[in-house]
Amino acid sequence: MKKWLLGVPAAAIVAFAVAQGSGTQYIQSFVKALSSADSIVAEYTYQPLNGARTNYTVAFAKPNKLRIDSDFQLIVADGTKVTYYDKRAKTYYSDEQSNASIAQLLSDDKVGIWAPFFGKNIETGATKVLGARKSRGVTLTGVEAQMPGGAKTVTFYFSEDGLARQAEFAFKNGANVERYLFDSKSIQIGAATEALFAFRAPQDARELSAEERMSDKWFTNLEEAKKAAKASNRLIFTDFFATWCGPCKALEAEVFTTDRFKALSKKFVFLKIDVDLQPDVMKAYGVTAMPTQMILNADGGVLKKTVGYGGPEAFYSFIEGVE
Repeated sequence: MKKWLLGVPAAAIVAFAVAQGSGTQYIQSFVKALSSADSIVAEYTYQPLNGARTNYTVAFAKPNKLRIDSDFQLIVADGTKVTYYDKRAKTYYSDEQSNASIAQLLSDDKVGIWAPFFGKNIETGATKVLGARKSRGVTLTGVEAQMPGGAKTVTFYFSEDGLARQAEFAFKNGANVERYLFDSKSIQIGAATEALFAFRAPQDARELSAEERMSDKWFTNLEEAKKAAKASNRLIFTDFFATWCGPCKALEAEVFTTDRFKALSKKFVFLKIDVDLQPDVMKAYGVTAMPTQMILNADGGVLKKTVGYGGPEAFYSFIEGVE
């Protein structure tokens, strides 16, 4: 495991900060470096602290193309449609591309560090320059930034070209703090080719039918989910989650991907609320820790609620039998 924080004398930190600028200036230089690029190709890893790494290769091109290739999934946006390929299931489907769909993809912290490429600023609260350190022979400057809302802190490590080469994300989840590490292998400006944004299905891949897609369709808008529930005379299963939440990821992998869960679509409309993107909905339902699961009626009233994830059987004992 890499050592991500460097202890240096306080006087050295102050001197470096005065000479090189404020934390906000470093962050805005990074934003400018991404937003002014015509294209980017990057390789990096993302992992929970002391957890397994996931490898990513991403590519972005102006005005609206992207490719996100990880160990388990490939997502390609070619400017008109977005294709999602599940590498484990060897299945794929496509949706019409929109600004909202691109924003949704880049809201995930595993790839969100690249969002300034498409014009999104990095909004911060207080920042602090931590000083310089060496990584693989490259001098990096650490900048700690409090994010709006107070639950998230990001420590960026910038190289002299203004790019964030490493980062640590810290998230408060109730009384706990969850930490994730971003470590770039390479970042190439102007290196993307058109071929990267053309999805080519592997020979053994299968496109999902409309019926298969409906069996595990997730809404992300409460009002749309309520309309669907009323139209189909179903209840609403709601998952309040965060992209950085470890138990949320376990719930996703162990429950939501299974046929047993998908069969519940006959009774439930599925709704996901990312608490970082929809804090108003989170507050309206009194959610304070993730994951929180609720059964709602078609008007949005709470029928049943549980907090946390205790394994598949505990989950099914909560959801099954609800009338």
